[in-house]
Amino acid sequence: IFLQTPRKENNSWDQLLGEEDELTWRNLINDWTEKVTDIPRLTIQVTESSQIHVFTDASTLAYSAAVYAKQGTETFSIFAKSRIASIKGTTIPRLELLAILIGVRAAQFVSKQLDLEPVQVTLWSDSKCALHWIRNHSRLQPTFIQNQVEEIRNANFSFRYIPRDESDWPLWELNFKENDEEVNVIGKALKSTIARETRRLLDASCFSKWTKLVRTTIWILKFINLITKGRIPWLQSLSKEEGEFPAADY
Repeated sequence: IFLQTPRKENNSWDQLLGEEDELTWRNLINDWTEKVTDIPRLTIQVTESSQIHVFTDASTLAYSAAVYAKQGTETFSIFAKSRIASIKGTTIPRLELLAILIGVRAAQFVSKQLDLEPVQVTLWSDSKCALHWIRNHSRLQPTFIQNQVEEIRNANFSFRYIPRDESDWPLWELNFKENDEEVNVIGKALKSTIARETRRLLDASCFSKWTKLVRTTIWILKFINLITKGRIPWLQSLSKEEGEFPAADY
């Protein structure tokens, strides 16, 4: 993360750090700890029923995913993955979506390496926006989002929301239930959001003539076809000519 700062300032590799960057670097060195964490070689009992739970999160600087295996009342941290955010910058919701993507890939990797397939996998995120993208099957989403969402959906995992104020360890216990009350509440909220999007684009009562309503509708459909770059098949039959509409458009 620190190395991105000189790059953003267009510094070359052999250029000395500025006074502020040098101070930051020295503070990082002084705060560095040599703490060694022991990880037991035995991770899980293959003969017992297992669940995989993945937690993802993102910030303006990086995004990450942590994979846990659950057997009975015991949980094991078995894998983690993190990536630096693009130096070009992007939105937090998109970084949250990328965190979910690497979480999906991490869960697939763990399941395969531990020979747990098939296994129940639940992915938890505190981003309502990213979860809405996954549940929304509209083809009108930007290409970047659509590409990530399609790979995420193909995993056939369970995607659930975890409130931000409950995501800090160890305040939130790993007590997972199929009928989780928090998940049900979020599910209703997401449904209401979708319902708000299905409002009418045109109010027929505002038009004095039927022909005006039809012509306005055609113009709107042509505009939608233009901004979606022809990704909606049933709009391809509309003419691309300006001026009077041919009979086929009606």
